[in-house]
Amino acid sequence: MLFLGLFWVNIRICRSKVGIRISNCHFLTLVFTIRIKVPKKPRGYDLLLFFTFLAPKLITGMTQLTTNSEVAAIFKAYPDFVRPQMERLRQLILEAAEELEEIEEVEETLKWGEPSYLTRYGSTLRIDWKPKHSGQYAMYFQCTSQLVPTFRTVYNTLFDYEGNRALIFPLNETLPEKELKRCIQAGLRYHKVKKLPHLGL
Repeated sequence: MLFLGLFWVNIRICRSKVGIRISNCHFLTLVFTIRIKVPKKPRGYDLLLFFTFLAPKLITGMTQLTTNSEVAAIFKAYPDFVRPQMERLRQLILEAAEELEEIEEVEETLKWGEPSYLTRYGSTLRIDWKPKHSGQYAMYFQCTSQLVPTFRTVYNTLFDYEGNRALIFPLNETLPEKELKRCIQAGLRYHKVKKLPHLGL
């Protein structure tokens, strides 16, 4: 995890004998605490200053995307009748990453000439449309993972599948976006959820 040379100051008045609990943290931990007695305050009160280094996602509020012009060229080259669907798949991947606190950065690149998405804890996701199967487009997962087999178990016939490596989407059908986003999130953090029942779906 990379950290910026910035810090957040959080000032609280609290009872000195009451424990402080930090929950649902976006940051690592408290770096240090300064306890200052506050004059003219009721006995048992202290002023606590917490200095905490923040992760980039907490500072910006957004997942960082790293991409390149070659990916943009692939999207531009898709035929007009499928480009909106491909762009929507891309958007769903970025939205899914944004909803996960542990995903701070997504790398968008090309693998085998296809738009691909990598994260620190994830399994590579790829998306593509192929002229020889012009009536469909797809999202590809690592075939040796348990991703697609688990999707098949959990969602059954909601999706069309290609072996253990892909979800297939007919051009003329509406995407089940809620369920698809959960599949994407399982892929983006696969190495954190692969031992959970049904990958935590």
